[in-house]
Amino acid sequence: MTQGVRAVATAVERDSRAFFTLSMQAMEGEDPLRPSALRALLALDGRGAMTVGQLADELALSRSATSRLVDRLVQQGLVDRAPDPDDRRQLAVGATRDGREVVQRLVSRRRTAVLEVLAGMDADDRTALERGLAAFRAAAQRV
Repeated sequence: MTQGVRAVATAVERDSRAFFTLSMQAMEGEDPLRPSALRALLALDGRGAMTVGQLADELALSRSATSRLVDRLVQQGLVDRAPDPDDRRQLAVGATRDGREVVQRLVSRRRTAVLEVLAGMDADDRTALERGLAAFRAAAQRV
């Protein structure tokens, strides 16, 4: 690995914190959600209902940890369980209306913050950022 690649990796790690900070600021005013809970809500909102096992795979967590996470989210009214229509022996977990509203608020706030940051950049820098992010995403999918 070349020194140039290492320098860019360091910059990506450093600068990704700015996006993380925007994401955390978007959560202000919400009941505190653990990162795993937010990831679960985002997955359920984006992909729809799934079994605990499927959610565990999506989140790269153990089934027992995911089951406990789902229990907490059910208690908060953010997800619910229902018989899986494909296999009635299992339960499907889905975001409730309240859970989807939390996701919608967080995504909207984060998007507003990102738009404000982008508006402060000149057009050439925004184009370079877009091109660089697309290349990064494509390379990450190949790994």
